Amino acid sequence: MGRLSLAERISALDRPEEIEEVEAIWHSIRPILAVSRIVLVILIILVGEMFDDEYINGLTVGLWAIVIGIPMFILISFALIFGDRFDSQEEENAS
Repeated sequence: MGRLSLAERISALDRPEEIEEVEAIWHSIRPILAVSRIVLVILIILVGEMFDDEYINGLTVGLWAIVIGIPMFILISFALIFGDRFDSQEEENAS
């Protein structure tokens, strides 16, 4: 089979995609979650370095950043993994 011509590709852009609302919502939320993981790691490092001498309840703020930040990172990662699995199952069920 040959490749699509330019006119066919342009006309394909005019047709709406046939995706469900759940898929559209997931495709909007997923990049936010991915970027938030990166920002979270950067914030953990910055807070750990900037507030190394400050103490809260006997622990440094840097240690608290790690104690709170790593579980948050894991939760966001699980949300991404399970969301992708749910999205792929929806695609398999639709086909």
